Amino acid sequence: GQHFLAENGQLPETSEQYRRGLALSLFYKYVLSLNPSVVNPRFRSGPADIARPLSSGRQEYFSDPSEYPLTQPFPKVESLIQCSGEIEYTNDILPTATELYASLVTADRGPATLVGIDPLPALAIPGVVAFFSAKDIPGFNSFTEINSRLFLYQYEKLFADKEIEYAGQAVGVL
Repeated sequence: GQHFLAENGQLPETSEQYRRGLALSLFYKYVLSLNPSVVNPRFRSGPADIARPLSSGRQEYFSDPSEYPLTQPFPKVESLIQCSGEIEYTNDILPTATELYASLVTADRGPATLVGIDPLPALAIPGVVAFFSAKDIPGFNSFTEINSRLFLYQYEKLFADKEIEYAGQAVGVL
């Protein structure tokens, strides 16, 4: 089954400030419900549950049948399973024991010249497994190929190697 509470019994990714605010709001709602006749009319709706009826939507497209199939409307293939809530996204899958996360290391300024990267302080942090940069990429350091049919006329570096072109450019990954 799914685990909604962390090992310490708290909901994951909720700050203490959020939990305190939620507790205060629920307590306020409870107090308002104790004796509604003495509550200011402005606040009487506070303890009531909000009605959330089933939503629906409709979209109409007008197109020229003489241009079909180019302008013919059709639903997105995944739309029904997405709307039903049945689709499973990556974040819905529980992590495995050997699962790792990655974080890009980016340049804080640019244009600039990359003199060097010292990953040792980051690698000393518990849980950090490895650091990869342009020198670790076998072959060509690019995630694009020149392809005029796809309007790709220049290579895009996976990681900056010598010249940093802009602030925020990836120089590696932890």
